[in-house]
Amino acid sequence: MKELITFVILSALVIVVAGYAGIYFAEKYYAINEKEIQMVMLTIMIITNIANYFSIVLPDAGKKCTDLSSLRTWNFTWIYIPAATGSDMLMINLVKEFYEIDYVRPDLWVLIMTISIISSFILYFAQVQI
Repeated sequence: MKELITFVILSALVIVVAGYAGIYFAEKYYAINEKEIQMVMLTIMIITNIANYFSIVLPDAGKKCTDLSSLRTWNFTWIYIPAATGSDMLMINLVKEFYEIDYVRPDLWVLIMTISIISSFILYFAQVQI
């Protein structure tokens, strides 16, 4: 039970800090309005939350898979990189539609995906340690 509470608190902390880091860097490096700031924060928090879910689910699935690292490489190649470069992919469009994310300028995706990837790795390694 202690591990669960620790993981929940750590996950919430990392997700919130990632969202606020997105606001900080968006305001610092981009000319951005309030609606776009909200979308940057929301998008980072959603992507980080999805990665948090996969950090819990994939290791269990990995016991059945022969090569979990190739699965993670595939996810990185086909989801994170195209999103960061502004590519129009079905998976990204489905997530945006489901979570009601408004238009996010292509130049902001680099910031969003950079912070999301960093926070996702932090959450993954925290999950491994707990």
